[in-house]
This record gives sequence, structure tokens and C-alpha cells, in this order.
Amino acid sequence: MLSARERVLKFLNGEKVDRPPVFSGMGNVIKPVLDDYGIVFSKVHRDPELMARAAAGMYKEFGYECAVVPFDLGVEAEALGAKMNFYDEVEGLLYPTIKEKSVVEVEDVRIPEDMENAGRIPVVTGAIKALRRELGDEVAIGTYALGPFTLAGQVKELDALFEESFLEPEKTGKLLAKLSEFIIRLFGIYRDAGADYFTLREMGGTSDVMSPKSFRSLIKPHLVKILSEIPRPNILHICGDTNAIIKDMAECGAMARLRSVARSSQEEHGRTRVDSEGGVKDMKLIQVAGYLGSGKTTLIIALAKMMAEPGLKTAVIVNDAGEVPVDGRVMKEFGLTVKDIGGGCICCQVAGNMLRTLESLAKGPKPDLIFVEPTGMAVPNTIRENVLTGAARNNIVIGPTIVLFDTTRAEKLLTYDTLKRLVGTQLRDADIIALSKADRVPPETLGKARDEAIKINPAAAVLELSTHTGKGLTELAGAVRERVVAA
Repeated sequence: MLSARERVLKFLNGEKVDRPPVFSGMGNVIKPVLDDYGIVFSKVHRDPELMARAAAGMYKEFGYECAVVPFDLGVEAEALGAKMNFYDEVEGLLYPTIKEKSVVEVEDVRIPEDMENAGRIPVVTGAIKALRRELGDEVAIGTYALGPFTLAGQVKELDALFEESFLEPEKTGKLLAKLSEFIIRLFGIYRDAGADYFTLREMGGTSDVMSPKSFRSLIKPHLVKILSEIPRPNILHICGDTNAIIKDMAECGAMARLRSVARSSQEEHGRTRVDSEGGVKDMKLIQVAGYLGSGKTTLIIALAKMMAEPGLKTAVIVNDAGEVPVDGRVMKEFGLTVKDIGGGCICCQVAGNMLRTLESLAKGPKPDLIFVEPTGMAVPNTIRENVLTGAARNNIVIGPTIVLFDTTRAEKLLTYDTLKRLVGTQLRDADIIALSKADRVPPETLGKARDEAIKINPAAAVLELSTHTGKGLTELAGAVRERVVAA
């Protein structure tokens, strides 16, 4: 009988195994392990021994046939100068996020000469060594690094990255080339520490965000180079919609390809209802989405205040990359509960943080309404599907999704190849499209934006909105109330 390590490595190498292995290419840890071992999640990312104990617990307690570190997506960016938020003051599971980016131009990327000791890289290598000491050859030890485009979005402002990749793709190409050099060296360091297999996580390459044409011209060449030079066995991971690029993924040269696709429906997970006789009460979730800089945070606060006035208990979940700071004193004045989910990342960890925040609200304040502001790179349906996985147990009913369409940048958002796919997907996922900043554009521009929105999503309600003048706020609040009652 094969050991867990033998089974995973033979499988990755295309050799015959006695049964399919149960393993992952991504960092994995669950709350029961943390609780049983007395590990605080915010500390685990900076302590190699705690990181190793948490990873080993997945095998020891649940039979997972691997131990994978790290657990968050900020190790590489931090080593390149970005500043992290570890949420030390937060109880429970909240993944670290990047609060300050380090790159404006490609020249700002400075690969440390002593990479082995840069940022938290020694924490990860220390955890790999500790895992090897504890588990020996019994269990496969995995590790991962972000792909070059995803990493670019961690060290550089996303809006600037997407605009540059359309207007000056050669500059973005140079940035990705430099980051690829860093990634290749990082995998070598992890190999020398004792890792068995290696996953390249290019979540930013998903067709939910990036068009297949842009993926092939901008990202694929760098993935080919990295995968040809990093240790083997290796894995290429891209989440979301990858049907249009699955052949390209195979051509990148990884020994295995992973696709993470959420599939769920509210009916599958069940839904509870408000019981007028005093039974379990639903929390209605209203998502306010839209591309970076469209005015989500300002709108979500204004709407939440309006909805709270009739006496509804209201919570606001914002991301820490919000467009304006959220003043807790103002929130308290209106009886609102504010929760921070972290943000600024183009992967699904934000959705995971949101799920845990919703669970916290279900146990504590139990609001009637929850307004959610995901990061500007989020696809609303992906957030919705993630929330639905815990909807029944947390008494959550999905209300309307509002997507803001920035009229001051409408033409650019639907012209740039690296933007229009994401923005178009966001608009298609909307129940209500709010044409934001309507007071700042001439009528003909507003009309064109409306026409484009209707063309993309004819089923959505389309409203003109200005949080500066108040135009459309009452109408939007009414549309939300109507749909919340129907939810």
C-alpha cells in the first residue's frame, strides 16, 4: 500500500496509484484544527512552527494526504515591499490583506538579493522544514506562489495595471517578466527547504476577469517560462471560468492543471423564511458591486442609512480597500454595524473572509439587512455563490445585486480589452444597474452609458445616480426595498 506522500507524487507524475489521492495545491487549514491546537489564525502567518502545526493538523486530524503552506496570498508582495494587514484585533478567521502597495513603475520592483530572508519567506521555509521533521516521508509537502499577473495586482494598483495593460502592454510585459524572475527564484528556495510539489496560482488569468485573447498575449508566455524553470512536479491553478483557455493552460507545460469553479443555487442550499410567530429570522443580503472607483462605499453608506431609518437593523460589510474611509461614529449614529472583510485582491479569499464575517453577524447582531461591498475586481455571481454555501445555516436570503457603472469612465471601461470583460460580467450579474456620477457627465454621455448597460443586461433595472446631489437615491432605495420584500 502506498503512503500518502507516494500516492500524491506518483499521481502528479502520471504514474499508477492504488486510489486517487486526497490533496490540494493550495494552502489549507480549517477552524477545528486551529481550535483544537489553540492556534490564533492571525498569528499563524508569522510563526513557522504554528504554520507547520496547522498544516500538519489537516493530515493528523482529518486524513488529508498533504500539508501545504503558506495560507495567505501576501507572502510574495510583502517580500517586494508591500505592507500587510494581519487583523490582529480580529477573532476568528480573517485572511491577511495588502494595505499598501509598493509598485508604480516596473523600476520599482526590487528583488531582494537575500531573498531567503525577505519578508515572510523565511517563515514559509521554516514551516516547510518543520513539516518535514514532523511528518518525514509520510506526507507530501506542497507550497505555492502567485502567478505574475496576479502578483502584479498585489503590488500595483489594479486600476493602473489594467489600464496600462491595454494602453501600454509592453510595459506590463516587462513588469510580468521581472515578477516571473522573482517567482522562479522563490520556488527554488521552497524546493531547497524540502517542498515536494509546487503550485503556480494565476487567479488573475480567469476568463471572468481577463479575455482569452489578453490571456494568450499577455499572461501565457510568462506562465510557459515559469513552469519550464521551476521544480517539478508542478501545478497550474486558475479559478473561475476557464473553459475558453483550458487548452492554453495545458500548453503552459504544468504537470497538472487545477480549475476551481463554484456551482450552487439558492434552492440547493435551502432558504429559511421570516416566521411571524417568532421563529428564525432571515438576514437579507444586498450586494453593491462595481469596478474600482465607481463610488460603491459612498453609495453603500447612504443606502444603509436610508434603509435603517424605518427601523430596520442594518449591517454594512466593507472591504479595507474601500474608496472612502468608513466613519464608525457615523455608522453608530444610524444604528449600523460595520464589519471589515479585507480587500484589494482578485482572488476568492475575499469571498472566504466575507463568509466568515456573515457567520459572525448571524451569531451576534443578526441584522435585518446586510449591505456588502466586495472588492472592485469581484464578480458578483461568484460572491453570491460563495455566500450561498453558508446561506441556510446562517439564515441568509440573497437580495438584489446593485452594480455601479461609472459614467465618467464608461467608454474606457467597455473599450479596454483588459477591462471590458470584467465590467461586462459585473453588469450582466446585476439586478439593478446604477449609472453613477450622473451629475458629472453631459446628457449624451449619460444616454450612451444607459444604452450600453441595457444592451449588456436588458433584464436589469437601470437608474441614474449621483450620491453628490442625491439624484436617484430615493428611487434606488425604493427599488431595493421592493426586491428585498420579494426575496
